[in-house]
Amino acid sequence: KKSPCLFENKINRNGFGIHHYAGKVMYDAEGFVESNQDTLPTDLSEAALLSSNEILAKHMTNDACTNFKTADAPEKKAPKRAKSNLVAATVWTKYKGQLMSLMTMLKKTQSRYIRCIKPNKAKKPVLMEHVSTIEQLRCAGVVAAVTLSRSAFPNRMENDVVRFKFWQLWDTDKFPSKGTKDMPPQQKLQYDCQAILESALKPLEEINPKTGKPYTIFCVGKTRSYFKMGALEFLESHRSAGLEVHAIQIQKVARAVLAKKRVFGSQNARKNAIFIIQKFARRMNAKMQALKEVEKAKVQQKKRLEKQKREQEEREWKEKLDAEMEEAQYSANKEYKKYEERLSELKEQLAEAQ
Repeated sequence: KKSPCLFENKINRNGFGIHHYAGKVMYDAEGFVESNQDTLPTDLSEAALLSSNEILAKHMTNDACTNFKTADAPEKKAPKRAKSNLVAATVWTKYKGQLMSLMTMLKKTQSRYIRCIKPNKAKKPVLMEHVSTIEQLRCAGVVAAVTLSRSAFPNRMENDVVRFKFWQLWDTDKFPSKGTKDMPPQQKLQYDCQAILESALKPLEEINPKTGKPYTIFCVGKTRSYFKMGALEFLESHRSAGLEVHAIQIQKVARAVLAKKRVFGSQNARKNAIFIIQKFARRMNAKMQALKEVEKAKVQQKKRLEKQKREQEEREWKEKLDAEMEEAQYSANKEYKKYEERLSELKEQLAEAQ
C-alpha cells in the first residue's frame, strides 16, 4: 500500500490503480475471488487420471509443470477419493501455488529481458520507421535504462569472480591488501578485490580538475564489484598480460620434472642424459662458432662494400674530371681556331692595304 506505483480509486472501493511506466491503469477486483472459488468435481479428476491421454492422466495434477519420464512409468492406479469437494483445490489456490513456485524459481536465476520492437507498421522487411521505433523504446524504458546505466555503474561482477579472473593484474608490492587472516572471508575478499582493481585500473585513472581527486571508475561492495563504462572491457582485454610469467614458471617446472625422470629413471637413461648434454654442448659450441664466423663475414662484407663504394665514387669523380677536361680542351681549341681565322683575315686585310 505504501508503494508509489499503487493508488486507490476513491469512487470504487473494489478498484485500484497501478502507475505503469507508460501511464496509469485502473483495475476492478469485483467478483475476482468468487469467480475463482469453483472446484473441479473429484469424479472428473479421477476419470481424467484414468484416461489413456498422457496430458489428462499426468498433467492435470502437475502443478509444478515438470516433465515426466516416459521410461519405467508406474502402473496406473485409481486415486483415492477425496472426502469432500470443500477441501479440494480451487482455481485460486492452484494459481497462488503456481505463482509462488514461479517466483521461487525466478529468484534463483539471473533475470534477462527481451524487448520486442516493431520496426514498421506495414510489417515489411528491411524497413525502419525511426519515430515509432524510438517511441517504443522510450515507452519500454530502454532509453531511460541505458541513460541511467551509462551515468552510474553499468557493469557488475561477484567479488570471488573478480579475484579469480584478474588476480594476475595485481601488483602486491605497490598495492597491498588491507585484509588479514583474522578477518572473515567475505571482508578479506572485499579488501583483496579493492587492491586488485586499484592496481589493474591504475592506467585509467583521471584527476577531477574541480576537486583534485581521481574519478571513481569502480566500487567494491560486500559481495559485488561495480564498474564504470569501459572499465570491465579494459580488464578483460589486459587479463592475459600477466599470465606469461606464470606460464614460463609452469613450463620450467614441467621440463625439470621430465628431465629428472629421464635422468634418474635408469642407468641407460643416465647415459642417454649424458649424451644429450654432450650433444647439446657440442651444438651450442658449433652454434657459437658459426655465429662468430657470421659476425666476421658480416664485418668483411661491410668493409668490402665500403671499399667498393669508395672505388665507385673515385671512378665516378675521375670520369667526371676527364669529361670536364675534354670539354675545356674542346672549348679552348675552338676559341684558338677562331683567333687563327681572325688573325689570317687581318693579315689579308693588311696585305691588301699595302
